[in-house]
Amino acid sequence: MNDPMDLIQHCRRRWWWSQLPFWAYLDSNGDGWANLVDTHPGMFNLTWLAAGEPAGVLPYGIRPLAAQWAFVTAPHITVGGEPLTDLAFRVNLEEFKRRAWKPKVIATLPGALKSA
Repeated sequence: MNDPMDLIQHCRRRWWWSQLPFWAYLDSNGDGWANLVDTHPGMFNLTWLAAGEPAGVLPYGIRPLAAQWAFVTAPHITVGGEPLTDLAFRVNLEEFKRRAWKPKVIATLPGALKSA
């Protein structure tokens, strides 16, 4: 979030895609995916999506590669010039899938096969 208006928007609306609120994704020690919100709220949505859109809260150690991908790789991917993390925070899940899952976007990922 580079703009103070992003923070205000973050506090006012339900921005997370999961059925449960993002803070439900913490264990009793305060560890879990919800901590990604401190770095960027979009990372939580991307982790949740990369983990297969779980309906309930998974233990913190489940799907650690999803969290690693959201934290390390996703911020460097852009869609229409916008970082993937920003897009994941700014739009709803349906809009995100419409914009980010186009073959031309996937083809630009490092190591991805070029679409015909």
